[in-house]
Amino acid sequence: MAGSRICCRLLMLVCIIPFTHSQQVAVVAFNTQWCTTLGVNEGSLFTICANIVFINGSQSLPFDVIVRFSETNGTAKSGIDFVDLSVDKTFPAGSIAFQNPACISIQTINDLIVGATKTFTLKLNTNNAQVTIADRAIGNSLIVSIYNIDVTTVVMNTSTIFVNENIAVVPICIVITNGPVSTAISVTLQTIAGTATAPNDYTAISVTVTIPANSIGTCTAITIVDDLFVEGGTSNFTAKITGSIYVAVPANRSTTVITIKDIDVVTFGFWANNPLTVLESSTTVQICAQMMNNVVLGIPVTVELRVTGVTAKNGSDFISQSAINITFWTGVLMGNINCTPIVILQDNILENNEDISLSLNSYFSYVNVSKTSGNTILTIIEDTDGVTLGFTSRTFIANEGTGAPCQICIQLLAGTLEKSIHAYVTTGELGTAKSYIDYIPLSSADIVFQSGASGQLNSTSCINFTVIDDHAVESNETVPLSVSSTSPVSTLQASSTATVIIYDQTDYVQIGVISPDFVTEGVNLTATICAVILDGTLGRSVVVRVNLINITADPGIDYETTSASFVFTNGQTTGDRQCFMVAIYHSVIVEDPEFFSVNLTTLDPDVIIPQGHGSTTIAIYDDPDDKITFGMRSSLLYFKETDVSMPICVVLLSGLLDKNLPVGIVSTDVTAFAYRDYKLVNTTIVFNSSVAQGQSLCTDIYFIDDNIVEYSDEYFILTLIPIDTIHTIIQIPQAIVHIEEDTDDVVSIGALYTKYNVYESLPATLCAVILNGAVERPVSVFATTTSITAIENVDYQGVRSYELVFPPGSTENSTVCLNISTFNDTVIQADRTFYIGLQKFDPSVLLTGSVSTLVTVKQNPIDSVVLRMQDATIHVTEGINTSVAVCVLFEAASGTLKRIALGTLVPINSTAKDIQDYVIPTYTVSFPALSVVGSPPSCISINIIDDNLVGNTDVLQLLLLSTEPVHVDLNFAVTTITIYEDPNDYVEVGMEYALLNVTEENLIAMVCVLITAGVLEDSVTVTLQTYPITAIDGKDYIGGEFKLTFSPGQSMSGNNSQCIDLIIINDHLLEHNETLLIILNSTKEDANIVKVSSAGAELLLTILEISPSDTIQIGMIPLYLQVVEGQQPFVTICAGLYDGELGRNLTVMLTVINSSLGHTALFGLNYLLQSQTLTFAYNELNNISNTPCTNVTIIDNNIPENELYITIGLSVASEDRNMVDIVPGMNQTTIAILDDDHDIVIGFDEPMLQVTEGINMSIFVCGFVRSQTGIWKMNLSASIIPTDGTAKDIVDYIIPSDAITFSSWTNPESTRWCVNILIIDDNIVEDSEQLTLELVSTNPLVTVQENVSLATVIIAEETADYVVIEMQYSSLSVIESNSTITVCAVITSGILGKNVTVVMVTHSITAIDRKDYIGGNFTLVFTSGQSAIGNNLQCIDLVLIDDHEFENEERLFIALNSTPEFASAVRISPAKKELLVLINEIPTTDIIQIGMMESFYRAVEGETPFVTICAVLYQGALARDLTVMLTVLNSTVGDTAITGRDYILQSQTLTFVYDESNNISSTPCVNVTILDDHFPENDLYVTLGLSVASNDSSDVFVGPGKNQTTIKILDDDHDTTEIGLHTCSCSA
Repeated sequence: MAGSRICCRLLMLVCIIPFTHSQQVAVVAFNTQWCTTLGVNEGSLFTICANIVFINGSQSLPFDVIVRFSETNGTAKSGIDFVDLSVDKTFPAGSIAFQNPACISIQTINDLIVGATKTFTLKLNTNNAQVTIADRAIGNSLIVSIYNIDVTTVVMNTSTIFVNENIAVVPICIVITNGPVSTAISVTLQTIAGTATAPNDYTAISVTVTIPANSIGTCTAITIVDDLFVEGGTSNFTAKITGSIYVAVPANRSTTVITIKDIDVVTFGFWANNPLTVLESSTTVQICAQMMNNVVLGIPVTVELRVTGVTAKNGSDFISQSAINITFWTGVLMGNINCTPIVILQDNILENNEDISLSLNSYFSYVNVSKTSGNTILTIIEDTDGVTLGFTSRTFIANEGTGAPCQICIQLLAGTLEKSIHAYVTTGELGTAKSYIDYIPLSSADIVFQSGASGQLNSTSCINFTVIDDHAVESNETVPLSVSSTSPVSTLQASSTATVIIYDQTDYVQIGVISPDFVTEGVNLTATICAVILDGTLGRSVVVRVNLINITADPGIDYETTSASFVFTNGQTTGDRQCFMVAIYHSVIVEDPEFFSVNLTTLDPDVIIPQGHGSTTIAIYDDPDDKITFGMRSSLLYFKETDVSMPICVVLLSGLLDKNLPVGIVSTDVTAFAYRDYKLVNTTIVFNSSVAQGQSLCTDIYFIDDNIVEYSDEYFILTLIPIDTIHTIIQIPQAIVHIEEDTDDVVSIGALYTKYNVYESLPATLCAVILNGAVERPVSVFATTTSITAIENVDYQGVRSYELVFPPGSTENSTVCLNISTFNDTVIQADRTFYIGLQKFDPSVLLTGSVSTLVTVKQNPIDSVVLRMQDATIHVTEGINTSVAVCVLFEAASGTLKRIALGTLVPINSTAKDIQDYVIPTYTVSFPALSVVGSPPSCISINIIDDNLVGNTDVLQLLLLSTEPVHVDLNFAVTTITIYEDPNDYVEVGMEYALLNVTEENLIAMVCVLITAGVLEDSVTVTLQTYPITAIDGKDYIGGEFKLTFSPGQSMSGNNSQCIDLIIINDHLLEHNETLLIILNSTKEDANIVKVSSAGAELLLTILEISPSDTIQIGMIPLYLQVVEGQQPFVTICAGLYDGELGRNLTVMLTVINSSLGHTALFGLNYLLQSQTLTFAYNELNNISNTPCTNVTIIDNNIPENELYITIGLSVASEDRNMVDIVPGMNQTTIAILDDDHDIVIGFDEPMLQVTEGINMSIFVCGFVRSQTGIWKMNLSASIIPTDGTAKDIVDYIIPSDAITFSSWTNPESTRWCVNILIIDDNIVEDSEQLTLELVSTNPLVTVQENVSLATVIIAEETADYVVIEMQYSSLSVIESNSTITVCAVITSGILGKNVTVVMVTHSITAIDRKDYIGGNFTLVFTSGQSAIGNNLQCIDLVLIDDHEFENEERLFIALNSTPEFASAVRISPAKKELLVLINEIPTTDIIQIGMMESFYRAVEGETPFVTICAVLYQGALARDLTVMLTVLNSTVGDTAITGRDYILQSQTLTFVYDESNNISSTPCVNVTILDDHFPENDLYVTLGLSVASNDSSDVFVGPGKNQTTIKILDDDHDTTEIGLHTCSCSA
């Protein structure tokens, strides 16, 4: 086996190998043509050799050379993978290069384990120093690869698997028969379709399956699909594995056949709508079976219908087969229905109803019959036999609001009863009233007619009909009634139905509009606007309209200009809504929110739009994706510090604006600093719609000449920031601003001190200070000392040009100092002085102010005098003591005082005020030179001032201070003087007002106290206490005790008041004014210095009830009333409190005013008003008020008259008008008085009329007017309303005008009225239609007579209307493999307005029903609306049966017939009444394969008289005779027998004969007679070939290897001499 070879092929290298040692004799290398690797198979023996590749200076070796072959383990291990080796080999002296190799043999070991290639290294070595082993590049080592040659055998663990369809997955397992193996191996697993196919039955796979190392197998799942198809058996597919070069898969174990058993079962039952009864007069009844469960048929399925007479007799009551097959075809789903007819016979025999038992049955395991719906009873209902029932009236009247039931009566119209019968009244659902909402439905309500009842006696029986008041807005409603009977009776068509008319009272529905508060342009493409029913229920349709009104949004630009009318339909109730979408338009302009309003209106009087629900406002917010791009106009700017201001500009780079859009500018300090070097005036720039793309807006930046010495150039950064982050994009965000330094900036520097005192031996710290300006870089001045009285280097240490450096950042008052040492000479003497002066060399430095400091060197403080205060405390009284003396004592001295010792008294921590409370003429005390302890004290005199101010006791503290060398004893450094207040000083206070009025709505009352005498020096406090009179604390105000503090300085003149805010509570009650008392008092602490004025000690506070928020809103209840004169003696009207609360009684007035609605009723003649005032009485106990009412008496004057009106207005007394409002629109009540003296009655002349469509173009519907009085004084009116029926307005009829008017003073006896109704011929095939007209009064004086309020117009169908139907094709050719063919009938003329049926009937010609196709009678239903144009087809699927038999073309025809029921409406075209169907044989699936039964026969001449040769049908089935030919062929195996001498063939044809009785074909045979010619001869051969006639060659094939038979004829006349070998045995 070839392995990897890495060969250098550099043979010429032997010529250029360098040898650096003269001792080098030879070079040895592996003889592998310089390759470094070698590959061998495991279990093999291979030889490897070494060669002398170079001999130095000679052609042969001068001596023996020994080399060692050795190995180094790699992945191959010695003793496991190859035989251990370590071998020495000798190159004998005289060996020549490349001619005398030294070789070894190496045995590799086959471990019989499948694995990877392994390697080890073979090396050459020698101990001979004169011999070199060539390096690796030439051949000192060799890598040997051992190839694994073991093959793994992998098989399927089973050859077959049987599973149910619902198993979900099936495991396919693969095992190693010679495993496990040390490495993972892989095979390919794929599925192969059989009768089961993917993806319908399973999920196909083609995957690589890996068996892990050291494992004997693995499994993979294949998904089985539960397809819900009923297939009735099993299907299979194959899983196959394929190996590789080292993985063997035996062919007989490479596959697993998975057989899937279909577990789906179809369940049949009778169709739920199957008739359970049939009239005896019916000709047929359709019985239907239905698929009941959720499966799909994958094959045709037949269920058997068994028909058995119970009391009905087959042949006399009905005609039917006892068992009828109903077939459901492939692809049928749950719910599919197939029907078959049963003929019903009418025997004209009066008898009881008769029953037929119907049951479904099946013989297949995959077909179930429902236990609950697989059996039923069909009852044949007996004929009427002359007994006729009907309603007593076509119309029954019921009133919705009365609650009284309506009587529904049935009358026996004809016949006489000899037994009891039952009639059943049922309400229909086709009326305008709704069951359980408008009425309690009748479901076969039982009415019994007893035996003996007769039509001649007009026998009648009744039931109650209950009406429900549904409180819904609706028109008068109708309920259709029908009567039926289970007894053998008939009902007249005219009286089998009736109508209940339910009159409704007036109800209202409240509707409002809702919409979103806002939408976002570009996000919301539309806004949904809805009208919603807020309260109420509809019994009829109402219309409201929604209009859009612009506010700031532009219609057509920002939103769609549109409006909508919403129709709320019958049955809709609270919460139901109608909506439409308004398009929101998008623009790229950045703009502010815009608004438009949505308004709701209606003209329907029964619709109320409540206040606050009639309109909404929608805001359109801008699209967040609309962007404006800004940027700095320049990113780099240069200015001078001396520039006063310069513009900074921002440019609008892109976008459109229709609003104000600000951007911010933020500065970032770098070396320039805001408010020191510059100032940005406006940090916001506002762009608006006037700024176009590319234009700029600017703001000024001011530069500050800071007069600071600094570097030549400073800069800062300006950054744009978005304020509106949604719509703003910053593209050029920054500008760097440079400021050039002003060359005139200087810093002024001077000496910090002009004078400086320092004690001997202490350093003098002397400083330079910046007097003006600042520096941003270092600047220097230089200091030099000059003596005055002090001696340099004796009293102090002098300096010359000492540099003082001010660092960067130094500003005004910054200092730089140096210390100059002073020396202690221990001599007590006068102070000594010297100067220190400043110089400068920097041009930016200006020396100003004092440029030198006078330094005084003072005496050592050890030589000192000590002073102390004489008294620690002193007490005086203002107004009594006018002055006080304060003294200082000489306490101690450390030496002789040779000069004056001074002390200073300083006021500290004092409440007493200078000038106001005291005056100190001098603050200095002194002791003369040579003073000693015990010398007289030094004193000052302090004047005490009487300020006449009201205050507390004051304190004055004096602190003794001194300067060197005079010291103060700190323990006696302070004297405290207490100044008591003058007892004659006080302040007087009082209330600002004695009386104060506030309104309840003020919420706060300011109550103030004034100083009426005196001036305050200190704070004082007074109190205010509230006391209720009629006002209630906590209800009308928040009371209690309140403290007021007057501050120092307040007096009777100027600031003299302190106030409180007293909280007033607005209780929103209409009530009288309320009062409380407020009393002023002083506090106990300040009682001596605060006096309350007797005139200002109290305040009476009145809370006035004039708050607008306490307004009461009242209105009338109700706003409208209607009464009938003589029926209702009085009505009650009330005033209602609609808003606000009462805190007292309130009386309002009622006034009668002229009515604007019609004739005004007269007081005393038509009515009496019981009271002209109404009083709302306030109940303090529970804080509520009543609803006052009064009665209006209605007087019956017995005079016929028009409707009269009383209008009563509500008003308020003048003193209450500012507090009491009347709700707009609720200021009056109107009472309509209907006259009860009218007697005008109208009605229809005829309750039933009939016309014929296409013949009668119109019909007059007329009626009457009757009145006892004979006259009326106004025009009266009524109208005709279509209320029920199958006829359609505009389509079948037109009522030009439905109004009826009777003029005043008409003689009613001669008055009739008519309405002309136009009848429209629609040329549509349909049933007769019915139009029911209701006569409705539109005037309260006119009454419609109940029993003649309805008229029914029957519109009979024109007999000339029909449709023409024909077969879609005259002939149709199909092949047998088509499971179904679609056969269609088509309408070629006419339009249908109702459903009609036609029947297709199959007739066999050569095709056989149930063998080649599933035939029968098929009903097709053409539905209403189908016509010759458009939808004009109805089809059936005819099932074809593939019998897999070889046969001729078969034929059948399908005839199209109309049904008796629709004979006048449907005409069958004679030209296409029948369809010829040709079923062609399938060439590819009905193939016949034949062959010879045996391929070889043996016959002995003279012994075998004949040989029988047969042909066999190997594949397919025959449905006709088939003849094939036998032909004698030359033999290819020996001598050919001669016909007539050696044999006779009886026939050269064989015929397969088809037997129709058992649907099988024969096996044809022929005899070959063997002749004995009595001549010795060789064995002879007869070869017969089988062939097919040309006309059958496309469908009949001779199987491979079965096309001929050979007969070997053995000769019986040969010589019997035997020739052969003989054996013998030998023994010793």
